[in-house]
Amino acid sequence: MRPGDLLDGRYRLGRLVGTGGMADVHEATDVRLGREVAVKLFRRRAEGETAARLDSEARLLGGLSHPGLLRVFDVAPDNDRPYLVMQLVRGRTLRREIDGGPLDPQRAARLGARLADTLAYVHSQGIMHRDVKPSNVLLSETVGCYLADFGIARAEGDERVTLSGHCVGTAAYLAPEQVQGEPCGPPADIYALGLMLIECLTGKPEYDGTDIEAAVARLRRDPRIPDGLPDPWPETLAAMTARDPADRPDAADCAQRLAAAALTGGRPLPPARPSTPPVSRQATAELPPLARPRTRATAVRVAAASAAVLLGGAAVAMSTQEPGRTAVSPPPATTQVRDPKPVPVVAVPPPPTTKAEPAPAEPAAEPPDKSSKSGKGKKKGKSDR
Repeated sequence: MRPGDLLDGRYRLGRLVGTGGMADVHEATDVRLGREVAVKLFRRRAEGETAARLDSEARLLGGLSHPGLLRVFDVAPDNDRPYLVMQLVRGRTLRREIDGGPLDPQRAARLGARLADTLAYVHSQGIMHRDVKPSNVLLSETVGCYLADFGIARAEGDERVTLSGHCVGTAAYLAPEQVQGEPCGPPADIYALGLMLIECLTGKPEYDGTDIEAAVARLRRDPRIPDGLPDPWPETLAAMTARDPADRPDAADCAQRLAAAALTGGRPLPPARPSTPPVSRQATAELPPLARPRTRATAVRVAAASAAVLLGGAAVAMSTQEPGRTAVSPPPATTQVRDPKPVPVVAVPPPPTTKAEPAPAEPAAEPPDKSSKSGKGKKKGKSDR
Protein backbone atom coordinates (compact mmCIF):
# COMPACT_ATOMS: atom_id res chain seq x y z
CA MET A 1 0.00 0.00 0.00
CA ARG A 2 1.04 3.57 -0.66
CA PRO A 3 0.58 6.89 1.17
CA GLY A 4 -2.97 8.14 0.65
CA ASP A 5 -4.54 4.66 0.55
CA LEU A 6 -7.40 3.93 2.95
CA LEU A 7 -6.81 0.80 5.01
CA ASP A 8 -9.98 -1.13 5.92
CA GLY A 9 -12.00 2.02 5.25
CA ARG A 10 -10.63 3.64 8.44
CA TYR A 11 -6.90 4.41 8.40
CA ARG A 12 -5.58 6.89 5.82
CA LEU A 13 -1.91 6.06 5.35
CA GLY A 14 0.67 8.83 5.43
CA ARG A 15 4.43 8.92 4.95
CA LEU A 16 6.71 5.99 5.75
CA VAL A 17 8.48 6.62 9.06
CA GLY A 18 10.25 3.29 9.66
CA THR A 19 11.02 -0.06 8.17
CA GLY A 20 12.15 -3.39 9.57
CA GLY A 21 12.77 -6.97 8.58
CA MET A 22 9.09 -7.91 8.54
CA ALA A 23 7.03 -4.71 8.57
CA ASP A 24 6.83 -1.03 7.60
CA VAL A 25 5.54 1.73 9.85
CA HIS A 26 3.44 4.59 8.44
CA GLU A 27 1.96 7.71 9.88
CA ALA A 28 -1.82 7.48 9.46
CA THR A 29 -5.09 9.13 10.36
CA ASP A 30 -7.99 7.33 11.98
CA VAL A 31 -10.80 8.91 9.94
CA ARG A 32 -13.42 7.47 12.25
CA LEU A 33 -12.05 9.04 15.44
CA GLY A 34 -10.13 11.88 13.83
CA ARG A 35 -6.77 11.17 15.48
CA GLU A 36 -3.25 10.52 14.27
CA VAL A 37 -1.89 7.01 14.73
CA ALA A 38 0.97 4.79 13.62
CA VAL A 39 0.18 1.75 11.48
CA LYS A 40 2.63 -1.15 11.41
CA LEU A 41 2.03 -3.03 8.14
CA PHE A 42 3.42 -6.54 7.79
CA ARG A 43 4.75 -7.51 4.37
CA ARG A 44 3.08 -10.89 3.95
CA ARG A 45 -0.06 -12.69 5.04
CA ALA A 46 -0.08 -13.53 8.74
CA GLU A 47 0.52 -17.22 8.85
CA GLY A 48 2.69 -19.44 10.97
CA GLU A 49 5.41 -17.58 12.85
CA THR A 50 4.43 -14.18 11.38
CA ALA A 51 0.90 -14.47 12.73
CA ALA A 52 2.23 -15.60 16.10
CA ARG A 53 4.58 -12.61 16.30
CA LEU A 54 1.83 -10.12 15.45
CA ASP A 55 -0.54 -11.70 17.94
CA SER A 56 2.17 -11.75 20.62
CA GLU A 57 3.04 -8.06 20.20
CA ALA A 58 -0.59 -6.96 20.22
CA ARG A 59 -1.45 -9.09 23.22
CA LEU A 60 1.60 -8.07 25.27
CA LEU A 61 1.33 -4.35 24.59
CA GLY A 62 -2.43 -4.41 25.03
CA GLY A 63 -2.00 -5.63 28.59
CA LEU A 64 0.68 -3.09 29.55
CA SER A 65 0.32 0.52 30.62
CA HIS A 66 3.40 2.64 31.23
CA PRO A 67 4.56 6.13 30.13
CA GLY A 68 7.56 4.55 28.39
CA LEU A 69 5.48 2.16 26.24
CA LEU A 70 3.36 2.73 23.14
CA ARG A 71 -0.39 2.15 23.43
CA VAL A 72 -2.11 -0.32 21.08
CA PHE A 73 -5.39 0.80 19.51
CA ASP A 74 -6.24 -1.91 16.98
CA VAL A 75 -4.96 -5.14 15.39
CA ALA A 76 -5.96 -7.04 12.23
CA PRO A 77 -4.02 -10.33 11.93
CA ASP A 78 -6.34 -11.83 9.27
CA ASN A 79 -5.93 -9.23 6.52
CA ASP A 80 -3.92 -9.84 3.38
CA ARG A 81 -1.67 -7.13 4.81
CA PRO A 82 -1.97 -7.64 8.57
CA TYR A 83 -1.40 -4.52 10.62
CA LEU A 84 -1.10 -3.15 14.11
CA VAL A 85 -2.36 0.34 15.03
CA MET A 86 -0.41 2.09 17.79
CA GLN A 87 0.25 5.45 19.37
CA LEU A 88 2.12 7.85 17.07
CA VAL A 89 5.32 9.39 18.41
CA ARG A 90 6.77 12.31 16.46
CA GLY A 91 10.54 12.42 16.60
CA ARG A 92 13.29 10.04 15.60
CA THR A 93 14.96 6.88 16.76
CA LEU A 94 17.94 6.71 19.06
CA ARG A 95 19.79 5.06 16.16
CA ARG A 96 19.64 8.26 14.13
CA GLU A 97 20.59 10.32 17.17
CA ILE A 98 23.75 8.28 17.80
CA ASP A 99 24.65 8.41 14.10
CA GLY A 100 25.00 12.17 14.58
CA GLY A 101 27.67 11.72 17.26
CA PRO A 102 28.08 10.64 20.91
CA LEU A 103 25.55 11.83 23.45
CA ASP A 104 26.37 14.03 26.41
CA PRO A 105 26.79 11.85 29.55
CA GLN A 106 23.98 13.68 31.34
CA ARG A 107 21.54 13.12 28.48
CA ALA A 108 22.60 9.50 28.13
CA ALA A 109 21.97 9.03 31.85
CA ARG A 110 18.46 10.51 31.56
CA LEU A 111 17.60 8.25 28.62
CA GLY A 112 19.06 5.22 30.36
CA ALA A 113 17.16 5.91 33.57
CA ARG A 114 13.83 6.16 31.72
CA LEU A 115 14.47 3.01 29.69
CA ALA A 116 15.58 1.10 32.79
CA ASP A 117 12.41 2.22 34.57
CA THR A 118 10.33 1.01 31.61
CA LEU A 119 12.12 -2.35 31.65
CA ALA A 120 11.54 -2.63 35.39
CA TYR A 121 7.81 -2.37 34.77
CA VAL A 122 7.89 -4.81 31.83
CA HIS A 123 9.89 -7.34 33.86
CA SER A 124 7.51 -6.98 36.79
CA GLN A 125 4.76 -8.16 34.43
CA GLY A 126 6.75 -11.30 33.61
CA ILE A 127 7.74 -10.12 30.11
CA MET A 128 11.16 -9.92 28.44
CA HIS A 129 11.74 -7.60 25.49
CA ARG A 130 14.71 -9.54 24.00
CA ASP A 131 15.55 -6.89 21.38
CA VAL A 132 16.67 -3.73 23.19
CA LYS A 133 18.64 -1.65 20.67
CA PRO A 134 18.86 1.99 19.48
CA SER A 135 16.49 1.52 16.53
CA ASN A 136 13.77 0.29 18.92
CA VAL A 137 13.96 3.42 21.08
CA LEU A 138 11.79 6.34 19.93
CA LEU A 139 12.75 9.86 20.99
CA SER A 140 9.77 12.14 21.31
CA GLU A 141 10.03 15.82 20.43
CA THR A 142 8.20 16.82 23.61
CA VAL A 143 7.81 14.02 26.16
CA GLY A 144 10.80 11.68 26.39
CA CYS A 145 11.64 8.25 25.00
CA TYR A 146 9.69 5.06 24.36
CA LEU A 147 10.70 1.43 24.14
CA ALA A 148 9.07 0.00 21.00
CA ASP A 149 8.88 -3.18 18.89
CA PHE A 150 7.77 -6.00 21.12
CA GLY A 151 7.55 -8.31 18.09
CA ILE A 152 9.89 -10.92 19.58
CA ALA A 153 9.11 -10.21 23.21
CA ARG A 154 7.73 -13.09 25.19
CA ALA A 155 6.34 -13.88 28.58
CA GLU A 156 8.42 -16.07 30.84
CA GLY A 157 7.60 -19.72 30.19
CA ASP A 158 6.20 -19.11 26.67
CA GLU A 159 7.63 -20.73 23.57
CA ARG A 160 10.12 -18.66 21.57
CA VAL A 161 8.62 -16.75 18.67
CA THR A 162 11.12 -16.40 15.80
CA LEU A 163 11.64 -17.44 12.21
CA SER A 164 13.48 -20.68 11.62
CA GLY A 165 17.24 -20.25 11.42
CA HIS A 166 17.10 -16.68 12.77
CA CYS A 167 18.75 -15.61 16.00
CA VAL A 168 16.43 -14.15 18.60
CA GLY A 169 17.41 -10.50 18.87
CA THR A 170 20.06 -8.40 17.16
CA ALA A 171 23.60 -9.77 17.09
CA ALA A 172 25.34 -6.57 18.25
CA TYR A 173 23.26 -6.44 21.47
CA LEU A 174 22.84 -10.09 22.40
CA ALA A 175 23.77 -11.25 25.89
CA PRO A 176 26.33 -14.06 26.21
CA GLU A 177 23.65 -16.51 27.32
CA GLN A 178 21.62 -15.71 24.19
CA VAL A 179 24.62 -16.36 21.95
CA GLN A 180 25.25 -19.70 23.63
CA GLY A 181 21.59 -20.72 23.27
CA GLU A 182 21.01 -20.90 27.02
CA PRO A 183 17.73 -19.94 28.70
CA CYS A 184 17.58 -16.18 29.13
CA GLY A 185 15.52 -13.88 31.29
CA PRO A 186 15.36 -10.18 32.26
CA PRO A 187 19.18 -9.96 32.74
CA ALA A 188 19.53 -10.28 28.96
CA ASP A 189 17.63 -6.99 28.55
CA ILE A 190 19.94 -5.37 31.12
CA TYR A 191 23.01 -6.50 29.15
CA ALA A 192 21.61 -5.07 25.93
CA LEU A 193 20.78 -1.77 27.66
CA GLY A 194 24.35 -1.56 28.98
CA LEU A 195 25.81 -2.08 25.49
CA MET A 196 23.43 0.54 24.11
CA LEU A 197 24.51 3.11 26.73
CA ILE A 198 28.18 2.47 25.92
CA GLU A 199 27.33 3.14 22.28
CA CYS A 200 25.55 6.36 23.29
CA LEU A 201 28.74 7.57 25.00
CA THR A 202 31.21 6.48 22.29
CA GLY A 203 29.11 6.92 19.16
CA LYS A 204 29.86 3.42 17.83
CA PRO A 205 28.81 -0.18 18.62
CA GLU A 206 31.03 -2.02 21.07
CA TYR A 207 30.88 -5.23 19.04
CA ASP A 208 30.88 -4.69 15.28
CA GLY A 209 31.56 -6.82 12.24
CA THR A 210 29.31 -9.49 10.78
CA ASP A 211 26.52 -10.92 12.88
CA ILE A 212 28.59 -13.98 13.78
CA GLU A 213 31.69 -11.90 14.58
CA ALA A 214 29.73 -9.49 16.73
CA ALA A 215 27.95 -12.30 18.56
CA VAL A 216 31.09 -14.32 19.30
CA ALA A 217 33.21 -11.31 20.30
CA ARG A 218 31.44 -10.90 23.67
CA LEU A 219 32.39 -14.47 24.57
CA ARG A 220 36.08 -13.59 24.17
CA ARG A 221 36.26 -10.21 25.91
CA ASP A 222 34.19 -7.94 28.11
CA PRO A 223 32.95 -4.60 26.80
CA ARG A 224 35.42 -1.72 27.03
CA ILE A 225 34.18 0.96 29.41
CA PRO A 226 35.07 4.44 28.09
CA ASP A 227 37.86 6.18 30.01
CA GLY A 228 37.28 9.38 31.94
CA LEU A 229 33.69 8.69 32.98
CA PRO A 230 32.77 9.97 36.45
CA ASP A 231 30.99 7.92 39.08
CA PRO A 232 28.69 6.06 38.99
CA TRP A 233 29.15 5.37 35.25
CA PRO A 234 32.10 2.90 35.25
CA GLU A 235 30.75 0.66 38.00
CA THR A 236 27.20 0.74 36.61
CA LEU A 237 28.18 -0.16 33.04
CA ALA A 238 30.54 -2.91 34.20
CA ALA A 239 27.78 -4.45 36.33
CA MET A 240 25.16 -4.23 33.57
CA THR A 241 27.45 -6.01 31.07
CA ALA A 242 28.78 -8.72 33.37
CA ARG A 243 29.11 -12.09 31.62
CA ASP A 244 27.27 -13.96 34.37
CA PRO A 245 23.56 -12.98 34.39
CA ALA A 246 23.50 -13.43 38.18
CA ASP A 247 26.04 -10.61 38.57
CA ARG A 248 23.92 -8.01 36.76
CA PRO A 249 21.68 -5.61 38.69
CA ASP A 250 17.96 -5.62 38.04
CA ALA A 251 16.27 -2.88 36.03
CA ALA A 252 15.05 -0.95 39.09
CA ASP A 253 18.60 -0.78 40.49
CA CYS A 254 19.91 0.42 37.12
CA ALA A 255 17.25 3.13 37.00
CA GLN A 256 18.33 4.46 40.41
CA ARG A 257 22.03 4.50 39.50
CA LEU A 258 21.44 6.23 36.17
CA ALA A 259 19.09 8.75 37.75
CA ALA A 260 21.86 9.66 40.21
CA ALA A 261 24.25 10.20 37.29
CA ALA A 262 21.68 12.42 35.59
CA LEU A 263 21.19 14.56 38.71
CA THR A 264 24.91 15.27 39.05
CA GLY A 265 25.23 16.04 35.37
CA GLY A 266 27.47 13.07 34.81
CA ARG A 267 30.13 14.72 36.97
CA PRO A 268 31.21 14.26 40.60
CA LEU A 269 29.59 16.57 43.13
CA PRO A 270 31.89 19.51 44.01
CA PRO A 271 33.25 19.60 47.59
CA ALA A 272 31.53 21.87 50.08
CA ARG A 273 33.11 25.32 50.22
CA PRO A 274 34.17 26.60 53.67
CA SER A 275 32.27 29.59 55.07
CA THR A 276 35.49 31.62 55.51
CA PRO A 277 38.07 30.40 53.02
CA PRO A 278 41.67 30.79 54.24
CA VAL A 279 43.85 33.40 52.57
CA SER A 280 47.12 32.13 51.20
CA ARG A 281 50.26 34.10 52.09
CA GLN A 282 51.53 33.63 48.58
CA ALA A 283 48.30 34.95 47.12
CA THR A 284 48.47 37.97 49.45
CA ALA A 285 52.05 38.72 48.46
CA GLU A 286 51.10 38.77 44.80
CA LEU A 287 48.29 41.29 45.22
CA PRO A 288 49.09 44.73 43.70
CA PRO A 289 49.90 47.53 46.21
CA LEU A 290 46.98 49.71 47.21
CA ALA A 291 49.07 52.91 47.04
CA ARG A 292 52.44 54.02 45.77
CA PRO A 293 55.21 53.78 48.37
CA ARG A 294 56.48 57.06 49.81
CA THR A 295 59.92 58.33 48.90
CA ARG A 296 62.25 59.95 51.39
CA ALA A 297 61.50 63.42 50.06
CA THR A 298 57.79 62.78 50.45
CA ALA A 299 58.30 61.61 54.03
CA VAL A 300 60.28 64.79 54.84
CA ARG A 301 57.54 67.00 53.43
CA VAL A 302 54.85 65.14 55.34
CA ALA A 303 56.83 65.42 58.61
CA ALA A 304 57.42 69.13 58.11
CA ALA A 305 53.74 69.76 57.38
CA SER A 306 52.72 67.79 60.47
CA ALA A 307 55.12 69.78 62.66
CA ALA A 308 53.76 73.06 61.28
CA VAL A 309 50.21 72.01 62.06
CA LEU A 310 51.15 71.07 65.63
CA LEU A 311 53.05 74.32 66.27
CA GLY A 312 50.34 76.45 64.73
CA GLY A 313 47.68 74.76 66.83
CA ALA A 314 49.71 75.37 70.02
CA ALA A 315 50.14 79.06 69.23
CA VAL A 316 46.42 79.56 68.66
CA ALA A 317 45.62 77.81 71.92
CA MET A 318 48.01 80.10 73.86
CA SER A 319 46.67 83.31 72.30
CA THR A 320 43.08 82.49 73.11
CA GLN A 321 43.80 81.66 76.75
CA GLU A 322 46.20 84.59 77.60
CA PRO A 323 44.38 87.43 79.43
CA GLY A 324 44.44 90.93 78.06
CA ARG A 325 44.74 89.87 74.46
CA THR A 326 42.32 90.85 71.76
CA ALA A 327 40.02 88.05 70.77
CA VAL A 328 40.56 86.58 67.34
CA SER A 329 37.69 87.38 64.98
CA PRO A 330 35.69 84.33 63.88
CA PRO A 331 36.10 83.03 60.33
CA PRO A 332 33.61 83.96 57.62
CA ALA A 333 30.23 82.22 57.73
CA THR A 334 30.93 80.42 54.55
CA THR A 335 33.82 78.56 56.12
CA GLN A 336 32.45 78.14 59.63
CA VAL A 337 32.18 74.55 60.78
CA ARG A 338 30.03 73.72 63.76
CA ASP A 339 31.20 71.19 66.27
CA PRO A 340 33.86 69.60 64.13
CA LYS A 341 34.80 66.12 65.11
CA PRO A 342 38.38 65.75 66.30
CA VAL A 343 40.58 64.13 63.69
CA PRO A 344 43.55 62.25 65.06
CA VAL A 345 46.86 63.47 63.70
CA VAL A 346 49.39 60.79 62.98
CA ALA A 347 52.97 62.04 63.00
CA VAL A 348 55.06 60.24 60.44
CA PRO A 349 58.69 60.08 61.66
CA PRO A 350 61.26 61.01 59.04
CA PRO A 351 63.85 58.51 57.93
CA PRO A 352 66.88 58.36 60.29
CA THR A 353 69.30 59.55 57.58
CA THR A 354 67.43 62.77 56.83
CA LYS A 355 66.46 65.49 59.28
CA ALA A 356 63.30 67.40 58.70
CA GLU A 357 63.65 71.15 58.63
CA PRO A 358 61.31 72.65 61.21
CA ALA A 359 58.82 75.14 60.00
CA PRO A 360 59.63 78.76 60.91
CA ALA A 361 57.89 79.75 64.11
CA GLU A 362 56.14 83.08 64.63
CA PRO A 363 58.55 85.85 65.85
CA ALA A 364 58.38 86.25 69.61
CA ALA A 365 57.47 89.69 71.02
CA GLU A 366 60.45 91.71 72.33
CA PRO A 367 60.51 92.01 76.12
CA PRO A 368 60.05 95.57 77.55
CA ASP A 369 63.28 97.64 78.06
CA LYS A 370 64.16 97.54 81.76
CA SER A 371 66.43 100.50 81.41
CA SER A 372 63.60 102.74 80.33
CA LYS A 373 61.73 101.90 83.48
CA SER A 374 64.68 102.29 85.87
CA GLY A 375 66.22 105.38 84.16
CA LYS A 376 69.63 103.67 83.97
CA GLY A 377 71.61 103.18 80.71
CA LYS A 378 73.54 100.22 79.57
CA LYS A 379 76.92 99.42 81.06
CA LYS A 380 79.82 100.39 78.95
CA GLY A 381 82.15 97.75 77.71
CA LYS A 382 85.93 97.80 77.91
CA SER A 383 86.16 99.45 74.54
CA ASP A 384 84.14 102.48 75.85
CA ARG A 385 86.22 103.13 78.87
